[in-house]
Amino acid sequence: MENTAVLPKRRAVSLILKCVVVIAAAVGVYASYIGGLGAFMSGPQVFMFFTIQSNIAIALICAIGAV
Repeated sequence: MENTAVLPKRRAVSLILKCVVVIAAAVGVYASYIGGLGAFMSGPQVFMFFTIQSNIAIALICAIGAV
């Protein structure tokens, strides 16, 4: 049985970490999209890369888990 005093603290830490992950993923996707404008495979094509897709997926999972 868990200590009930620890539970709200654990939830707060979990929510903060999930928000940090969502923000970091959004910043990373935005930076990848904007950073290569005018370069080869930049702009909308950047969303075809696995790294960007996984950032979006992880952000969505954390956002859903935060609700």
